[in-house]
Amino acid sequence: MDDSEDVREVLRLLVAADGRLEVVGEAVNGQEAVELAERLQPDAIILDVAMPVMTGLEALPLLRERSPHSLVVIYAGGSRSENEPVALAAGAASYFEKGVSAKAVVRGIAELLEAAAA
Repeated sequence: MDDSEDVREVLRLLVAADGRLEVVGEAVNGQEAVELAERLQPDAIILDVAMPVMTGLEALPLLRERSPHSLVVIYAGGSRSENEPVALAAGAASYFEKGVSAKAVVRGIAELLEAAAA
């Protein structure tokens, strides 16, 4: 869930190329992310922090409440030192800073899901 079409497109392509995951929905703001997650109950959610309408950090507790089995991974720019502890305390499984390869994010999510299933 990211407000940038470019970021969503890159993640879509990398998820398809990886083959272990599938994109089932996309949202452009935090409120839309919560609504989609509640309806779709995905295995994993990639969430940006800086989004319109409702930030990722505002959406995170609602995502944990409404889609409790979804693994939430933050993929965000901005102030990691401020946002990462808040995100992890609110239930994010991992935090990746934009600038880290999106391919590494997709690989990390697949590995987290595989570990959770084991």
